[in-house]
Amino acid sequence: MNYDELRRRLLALPGATEQWVTYTLSFSDGGPAVPTSYALVRRSDGRFTVFRGDERGGVGQATAEDGETQLEFATEAQACEWIWNEILWWREFEARRANRDQSQPMAGASQEIQVARDGVVHDASVAWRYEHGAWAVRVASGAFEPVEVRADDAFEALCAIRDVLEPGGWRIGVAGAQADVWPSGMSRDQGGGVVAYRMTVEGAAGVVDTFASVDPATVVTLSEQRAGIDRLSGEGSR
Repeated sequence: MNYDELRRRLLALPGATEQWVTYTLSFSDGGPAVPTSYALVRRSDGRFTVFRGDERGGVGQATAEDGETQLEFATEAQACEWIWNEILWWREFEARRANRDQSQPMAGASQEIQVARDGVVHDASVAWRYEHGAWAVRVASGAFEPVEVRADDAFEALCAIRDVLEPGGWRIGVAGAQADVWPSGMSRDQGGGVVAYRMTVEGAAGVVDTFASVDPATVVTLSEQRAGIDRLSGEGSR
């Protein structure tokens, strides 16, 4: 995907207009970054950098998940794919927030799910909440003692719970445990990891709720999930 294709994708999004795309995206060939939401710059050495606009009309270079390492891309396609995934995530996140039941606190929620072991399915529940600067996730079922973990984000807490239950053969029926699902760094930092990407070799194909109920037969172990995501990422960069 190049810059022109990225613009076409953005224009094809529901509700997108030419004006919105102009404010959202810009390209500079060797010059300074244009103050837009995402500014793509081709450097003199042929590599690409991405800048993010701020509320004051300035721009700053995009960083990796640690918030410090500045991102650089070897190709225009890699840079455009990164911008596309970021914009897709933010649009989906804002849509979910706008549609959320206002009677339900945004800091937490619960979901009826199923868990399984040795092909036997049991009813269960998963609950998540943000409090005191951390996310707490709890999985409960009549088939085992409840497990609750606190972590920096809800997805990480889910992973820690899976580290406890999966060695005993349990599979937790949530979308966040499926082989092709994983959150971005931004979704974890800014959204608490309650939504994640459905990944393909081409990149993110859509956004899913981490704790959406799915058939436990469709999930994998955490190690299998990590290996699958690494494989998809590797194939997409070739």
